[in-house]
Amino acid sequence: MQCQQCRTPNRAGAGWRARGEIAMRQRRWDEAETALREALALAIDNPGQLRRTHAALGRLREAQRKREEARAAYTAALGVVERMRAGLTTPETRAALNGAAFVKQLTDHLRDS
Repeated sequence: MQCQQCRTPNRAGAGWRARGEIAMRQRRWDEAETALREALALAIDNPGQLRRTHAALGRLREAQRKREEARAAYTAALGVVERMRAGLTTPETRAALNGAAFVKQLTDHLRDS
């Protein structure tokens, strides 16, 4: 599998995640998983990409009706958010992160899965 967007290190994780999300929409589960796993490996030092990729993997697992695996992926995404929160130095930035739409979406996914 080759990804055109994946040639630059800064875009690698995002490119593989996008490829995985496209494959997921087309119900090509194996291709989606392969791309998302590649994205996870490349996003290890990029908390935003890591969170988004774990969330995408959760959506894949939901689409496959693998509830426990979906919960694990959403929990991992929220774990990334918690580590991000721990690194913030002001109450204002913590509050902004707490109120972010993606945090609510992850929490909702966990509640509903």
